[in-house]
Amino acid sequence: MSNRNVQRLLLALGVLLALLIVTLPAYAASMELRKEVESNLICQCGCTMVVVDCQCEWAENARVDIAGKLDQGMSVKEVIASYVDIYGTKVLAAPPKSGFHWTVWVTPFLSLAAGGGLLYLLLKRWVKSYNRDRYRKKDGTGDSLRPEDRVRYEKKIEEELKKYF
Repeated sequence: MSNRNVQRLLLALGVLLALLIVTLPAYAASMELRKEVESNLICQCGCTMVVVDCQCEWAENARVDIAGKLDQGMSVKEVIASYVDIYGTKVLAAPPKSGFHWTVWVTPFLSLAAGGGLLYLLLKRWVKSYNRDRYRKKDGTGDSLRPEDRVRYEKKIEEELKKYF
C-alpha cells in the first residue's frame, strides 16, 4: 500500500471515529428514553410485566413502535399518552395520580392508619379491663390487699423515696 492510501484510510477511520463519538451520546439518550417509556407501560399479552422486561411478540412490537415514535420526535409523555389512548389506563405500570385513580395511592395509607388506631383502642381497652380485674377482690369490691399489707407497703415506699430523693 502506498503512503497516500494509508493516509486516506487513516482519515476515513478518523472521520468514522468522530461520527461515532458525536452520535454515541445521542444514541445513549435515545436508549434511556426508550427504557423510560418501556418501564412505564404494561405488556398487553396478559403476563402483567412491564414492556422492558417481557419477551413476547407484543412487547417486541411495542419496543419497535416506541423507538419509531421517539425517533419521530415525540416526547416520553406523548408516547405514553398514545398508548393510553389506544389501550386505556390499564396499559400504565402505575395508575395516574389524578381523578378517581388517586384513591389507589391513598387507600393503603388510610387503611393502615385506621387499623392502627383501632388496634390501639382495643389494646388500651383490653389492658384497662385486665388491670381492673386483676386488683379486684373476689367479691367484686376494691383492691385485694389487706389493710396491714397496705400499711407495710406504704412504709416501704416512703423509705425508698427518702433514700433517693
